[in-house]
Amino acid sequence: MKPKMKKRFFLKQRFFIAPVVAIILFLNSSGDVSNQSKELSDAIESDKLVLFIIHMDSLMCFPCLNPFLDFYKLIPSPFRENRLWGVVVYENPKKKEEKVRREKIVKKKLRGFLKANNIECPIVLDSFHSFKEFSKGGTTLLVFDQRKKIVEKYVFPLKKKQIEEILNSLRN
Repeated sequence: MKPKMKKRFFLKQRFFIAPVVAIILFLNSSGDVSNQSKELSDAIESDKLVLFIIHMDSLMCFPCLNPFLDFYKLIPSPFRENRLWGVVVYENPKKKEEKVRREKIVKKKLRGFLKANNIECPIVLDSFHSFKEFSKGGTTLLVFDQRKKIVEKYVFPLKKKQIEEILNSLRN
């Protein structure tokens, strides 16, 4: 009986993630691009969305973090600002008091991380743990391609060939 319950929960989780991604795509596609970065934005496909799913523990591990930051810097700035999102997943204790305290700590560490690394894209916390399954292998990159109607998943650290493939995909 428990395996069926887990399967049902996983299906509910999938149905929750799909509307979230659709909302993100809608909100990002309605964004206004300044004239100065318009030329650069034209070279980048607007039918793609990149979603980083970062486990909080990775933010505190430099060997784990460096591949993410190196790749992030390779993504063109207009794309980072308009078509890139991040979701931070973290472990949450069972007790409510500890949950509140843990979330405050995670928010503070995240603010410091964003500021220290000049991260331009929006990064949000996964308070409902909807993206936890995606980060099991480590920091994960999802590329949503609306034109091809596919989602590609990559786990960090990325190989050189994967980096080239992703960057070419964002430009083509």
